Amino acid sequence: MTGVARSADGINWDTNIQNEKNYAVMAFYEELRAQDQYAWKKFRGILEPGRAYTMTIDSKINTYRFAMTQEGTFNTTMTQTLEASAEGEENGWNGVGNGTMQYIKLNEQPVVQMYQHTNNVYLPVDAGSQAFAVGSAYFVQKSEQLSQLTLVPVQDATSVLRAPQRERETDERFGVTLTQDGKTCDNLFVTCSDEATTAYTRGKDVQKMGDIEGAKIARLWTNAKGKNLCAIYTACTGNETVIPMNIYAPAAGAYNIALTSLPEEDIYLTRNGVIVWDLTMSDYTLDLNAGTDNTYALMVVRRINNTATGVDATDNDKRGTDFVKKIIVNDQLFILRDGIMYDAQGKRVTEKY
Repeated sequence: MTGVARSADGINWDTNIQNEKNYAVMAFYEELRAQDQYAWKKFRGILEPGRAYTMTIDSKINTYRFAMTQEGTFNTTMTQTLEASAEGEENGWNGVGNGTMQYIKLNEQPVVQMYQHTNNVYLPVDAGSQAFAVGSAYFVQKSEQLSQLTLVPVQDATSVLRAPQRERETDERFGVTLTQDGKTCDNLFVTCSDEATTAYTRGKDVQKMGDIEGAKIARLWTNAKGKNLCAIYTACTGNETVIPMNIYAPAAGAYNIALTSLPEEDIYLTRNGVIVWDLTMSDYTLDLNAGTDNTYALMVVRRINNTATGVDATDNDKRGTDFVKKIIVNDQLFILRDGIMYDAQGKRVTEKY
């Protein structure tokens, strides 16, 4: 899957393959997706700016290339207009492609889903901390506030791969990543907001794309608001908020779960309602059977008066076990001391990390 873009001086791109009978190009049409129809249609001609395409190529062809129809440069900022074809939760999906010869970043920070051809799955990523490679295609659902995306070419991809600094107001997003053997399988994003409701909020709640059960690699999602979500917009009220997780493993084995960034709150991994790990301290290894496991959840706990013995427990660079941390869960006080969780009476409730 790929895509092309046009710069300000009107450069178009066209496919240039010696034998057109050996390939087929399909374009993603947002208006069809909004009508709950199959959104891919065969396409011939000049590729349109910023649109996502998929290409099927004869196995005898080892390489293919795109060629400019006229000369030009790729250092100009480009704009992709996002469409909303109908009212409702299903509309506003846009396929966007990077047809520049550089990495690009976006001026907005939505959660987008990138197609991974090798495993035939969609990987959700935070556009605020992800650069998009040449030829990559991704999907974003338009929010009520978002009308356009600006694609900005960057020289150094690592300069935008670091998570951006967000001011603490009413919204805070953090990510959870599921890996196996050091390779990313899937991501789940949580945005805590005082303004979130139980209704699906387009552009902030993000419905997961593609097949889940039966996928070649592990999948991670939450079932909420009547949908399978790869990003959830939720009100983190009170002392703690529980976000159920679903994990699909194509085969039994060890999988790793970790935070991609440290939020203001503490994030705990629970299983069957019992805290098993403090993800703000370190990652955790899951021993999963093949199939779907829905026994795990994330617990978001607001921090209270953490006490430390020479170590700042909230500092990412000083993670360790030489500290004491207090948390409140279901109005009960727990103590995390040297990596072990105790209740207020001193009874050990988890194993040492």
